[in-house]
Amino acid sequence: MWVTVLIGVAVGLAIAMLLMLRQAKGYRMLFSDTHLAELAEALAGLARGPSPTTFEGITAAFETLPRHTALVLTSRRALAPTAAQFLLAFARELAGRPAQVACLALDKRRCALVWERAAMPAPAFAPLGESLPEVRAAAADGLKELHLTAGSLAAYR
Repeated sequence: MWVTVLIGVAVGLAIAMLLMLRQAKGYRMLFSDTHLAELAEALAGLARGPSPTTFEGITAAFETLPRHTALVLTSRRALAPTAAQFLLAFARELAGRPAQVACLALDKRRCALVWERAAMPAPAFAPLGESLPEVRAAAADGLKELHLTAGSLAAYR
């Protein structure tokens, strides 16, 4: 009897470990230097129109609202709230840390930063250059200030 219980617990732990390793592997590429550099390049080119999709499936676009501007990040697959929060913090660092009105989780695949148009009239993102480690560290530190809440852009229309 005890042997059966122990075997069941071992199988359950093995499955949980495999699921966690699979999830960690998926986010490893999302936060890699290569992907963050490509995301920064896509954000820097937003003034010319919607960004191309990065190799990890992230697309950025601006949505102009009556008194606000929103940066919407769309993912090909569902993102954990902390992953979406970090990507928004990374974008905010590249924008020069303007004071945002809201940091929203629109759904499992989309998240947004909302600014008042007076605070950021013409959104522009600085090119990354050689400063990726500093920007990543600043974005990680900025997670304390950036609180992701479930919501929609309808409140800002």
